[in-house]
Amino acid sequence: KQLWLFSNITPSADLTLEFVGAIGQTVDIATVQRADRVRVGPRVRFRPGTRLDVEAKGIWERLSKDGVMLGEATVAEVRSVFNISNRAYVRAIAQYRRTDRGVSGTSPYTQLAFPTEDAGLLTQFLASYRLNAQTAVHLGYGDQRLGGRDIEGVRFDLTQRSRTFFLKMGYAFRP
Repeated sequence: KQLWLFSNITPSADLTLEFVGAIGQTVDIATVQRADRVRVGPRVRFRPGTRLDVEAKGIWERLSKDGVMLGEATVAEVRSVFNISNRAYVRAIAQYRRTDRGVSGTSPYTQLAFPTEDAGLLTQFLASYRLNAQTAVHLGYGDQRLGGRDIEGVRFDLTQRSRTFFLKMGYAFRP
């Protein structure tokens, strides 16, 4: 049983505001039991002109049982695309996520054997150029940072765990 709410408003051609919310029951996969769920998700999209598109969105979700938090998750993302021409664009994405599993010595529901809190930051940059209808070149960079709190409660900051540079060339062969 869940109640969902969705709202969307576009006050002008270049601005869209959205809201998604849910409240009800679901199954907590980590503790394999029913849980009460609250979920909130706002989204803003801004397109000033024909070249720039900026979007910010997030989701916050909390699971609880008998008033005790089982887990809480937050995801926030900002995405921006700038169209240089009808053949080229650049894109940047930053996504932050945090999960708190609510481990507590007083709760019988949350005695879990993995980190109590973790966080991650993902960033990605992409430049793309389409030479013609069949040929495109993509050049990009991405990295991932992880942090959080371990099972003993020791906090560790976001540290870079991976970094990727890539070049991709695509061509469609015609028979």
